[in-house]
Amino acid sequence: NRAADDAVAELHITVTSLRSCMFIGLSNKAGQGRISAYETTGCTTSDFLARHLTILPAMQSNLTTPSDPLKTNSSGVFAAVAAFFILVIASAAIAQKAEDGLFFSQSIGASLNPLGVILDSRLFGRLPLVKKPGILWESTNITGGVQNEWTPADNVASGRVSMEPVAFFELVCKTGVYDMYNLLGYGCFRLGSPKDAYGPDAQRKLTPDNARGYWISVAPTLKAKLWRLVALNTVTVNQLGINGTGYFLEVHSYLPHRTNDLDVINEAYLLAECSPWLLAGATYRFAYVTGTALRSQQVCAIAIVKPTRPALKSTFAAVTAGFYPQDPLFNHRFYVGCLIGADFRLADAFVPKE
Repeated sequence: NRAADDAVAELHITVTSLRSCMFIGLSNKAGQGRISAYETTGCTTSDFLARHLTILPAMQSNLTTPSDPLKTNSSGVFAAVAAFFILVIASAAIAQKAEDGLFFSQSIGASLNPLGVILDSRLFGRLPLVKKPGILWESTNITGGVQNEWTPADNVASGRVSMEPVAFFELVCKTGVYDMYNLLGYGCFRLGSPKDAYGPDAQRKLTPDNARGYWISVAPTLKAKLWRLVALNTVTVNQLGINGTGYFLEVHSYLPHRTNDLDVINEAYLLAECSPWLLAGATYRFAYVTGTALRSQQVCAIAIVKPTRPALKSTFAAVTAGFYPQDPLFNHRFYVGCLIGADFRLADAFVPKE
């Protein structure tokens, strides 16, 4: 199983806050892995992050209107072409030959401030996508399967498809059933407006109920490696909804949403391959909820361990720590999270070798 060895190739880290904490995912060549955390209590007042390559409304005020549109457009085209060739060249360093088979991945994560836990289970199969030589095509693959994310407040059961049509680009799509339950005292906290207090003190005065809905997400990722440096940028667009009207506290971003809403999250990562078993670097996350105009930012340091011993080769572990420069609930508070997990190959190729 080369899942842990290939972590650099697809270090597709996804950050999802779960009840005022974070779920950070480390996706390796087998397709899965995660750092997750889930708060079981709450905090006080601040905002969260988002992921998108496009400029969000809050960032547009910092831009100036060009005085020479022709010059600006020409330089923009040149920059785009240059960036493309940089990605093509850099992708040579991260391209790994795709392996087909059936895999199972399981992880458990925890966090401090907020305190929490999450269980993430995935069963998936993978096939090579483009069968021709070249650094741009060796790692291409398509992966399909099911994923279940359980926390003390909700459960998301999804069908998941990911596709890597070229070495420096990956697209992940998920759709599933979103259940919130108050069995453990959390569940769905209904709000009268996005400005309502929703920290621990406010939650003690509210009665959570059960809710059911849907969750659809699309997440493209650009990735590159130059020498020992790995860079990634993931954009996730989530469309979700639950029964009822008004607003509710969505526990993955820990931001109030409309009962039918869309949020956008941009995550950027710069990591260094410190040794064959250690990756370390920094992450930045920005989140924006379109229905409530709430946003959040988080800056963290992260370390990812992928053992090289044969007995532990399928395992992975990570730790992350940082703070929130902007957040309606956790403004200027620190965050610590950790994760352990493993990937297992259940079967080899789905189709006979030619």
